[in-house]
Amino acid sequence: MIVMVHILVLIIILLMTDSISVFSILLLIIVLSSSCLYYYQWHVMHCLDKSILELKINALGDWSVLIYSDKWIKVDLLCHSFVSPYLIILNFSSVDSNGYIVLITKNMFHKDEFRHLRVRLKTAECVSKSK
Repeated sequence: MIVMVHILVLIIILLMTDSISVFSILLLIIVLSSSCLYYYQWHVMHCLDKSILELKINALGDWSVLIYSDKWIKVDLLCHSFVSPYLIILNFSSVDSNGYIVLITKNMFHKDEFRHLRVRLKTAECVSKSK
């Protein structure tokens, strides 16, 4: 989704070339391209330090994430996480003051598992502010 927004902005900018200098257009293309590459590496390729490879919830409701450096980190679910019928965006904070984001789409799970996760998230305790 973020990549699509970036591409749309790039197309709009390219259509406005007569009112913007060539240097500004090149600068905007570089900024948008690097932003697309960053989000692609983070959320699709999972090759950045903040990339989450695995998510674990224990019976007590404690959350842990496995990050790219093969390290499990205990995290707290933040209240501004987003749950919808098709997409779940989980925002976490950790003791080391880093924030972590997990994007989960409906087609990543069996339909019943996705529904169970949505119910669990709606009833889960969360932290109201990030650390």
